Amino acid sequence: MLERLEQQKKLTANQWRIIMTANLGEMLDFFDFFLSKRQLRGVLRSAW
Repeated sequence: MLERLEQQKKLTANQWRIIMTANLGEMLDFFDFFLSKRQLRGVLRSAW
């Protein structure tokens, strides 16, 4: 299986979709942490 992947000159459409989906998931995960941090900061500011 790995030999076949190493012989490929370019990625297939499905491989590009997998890469794009993984990148989108990482961006959404970062955005979720950003929003959580922002909300936590707002709660902590109002508590003091």
